[in-house]
Amino acid sequence: MMFGRLKDRIRAQNQRRRARRRANRAPVQTPQGFHFIGPRYMQDGVYEAELVTFIAHLIAMSDRFVNVGANAGYYCAIAQTKGVPTLAFEPNPDNFALLARNMQLNGWGEQITALPLAAGETSGFLTLYGEGTGSSLVPGWANNPQSGGHRARCHA
Repeated sequence: MMFGRLKDRIRAQNQRRRARRRANRAPVQTPQGFHFIGPRYMQDGVYEAELVTFIAHLIAMSDRFVNVGANAGYYCAIAQTKGVPTLAFEPNPDNFALLARNMQLNGWGEQITALPLAAGETSGFLTLYGEGTGSSLVPGWANNPQSGGHRARCHA
C-alpha cells in the first residue's frame, strides 16, 4: 500500500517536471503558421491530425470558439489564425501560463478571453489531477496520479 502511494507521488513529480521542461522550449512555427510552445507533436503539426482538420473546418464556419480545457492553446491558436473570437478555460496554472504565452507570442489578445477556471457541473474548488493534455477533474483519468493535484476553481 505504501509503495503504491510513493509510486504515485513519483509519477506526479515526473509529470510536473516534464511539463516545466516543455514550457521552457523555444517557440516553433507550426505547419499551421503560428508560433507555439508545447509538446513536440503539437509543434510538428501531427497532434490529432484528422481531428484538427475537422475542428479547423468547424471553426472557420463559426462566429465564436469555446475551448474547455484549453491546455497550451493549440486549438485556440487555430481559431485565432482564422480570426474567430475565442473563450478559453484552463484551470491548470502551468498550462494557463503556457496558453497565455502562446497567445502573446503571436500577438493575439484582442480576440481571445482566457480564464484560469475549470468548467463543470458545480462551482467551487476541486482537485485537478495530472499535467499537460491529460489533466482532468476526474480521478484516475488517463492514468493520472492521484497525488500532487492542483486546486482548481470550477465555475458552473
